[in-house]
Amino acid sequence: MIITFFGSMSPRNESAFKLYHTLIENSTVTKFIGWPIPAHNATDPITQMERDKLWLNWMNTYLK
Repeated sequence: MIITFFGSMSPRNESAFKLYHTLIENSTVTKFIGWPIPAHNATDPITQMERDKLWLNWMNTYLK
């Protein structure tokens, strides 16, 4: 799973999107999530909980 934050357009967003497409092209199970917040990481508690919930659900599904 790839999570990125689109609030500040930077090369890392483009790199994350390229990585996502490369993984898909190689038949790797993946998911791309982008949030429109102006930070390197979630700073508000709601987005932090959503992010953590996504990571935990992903790990619970694919790391068994």
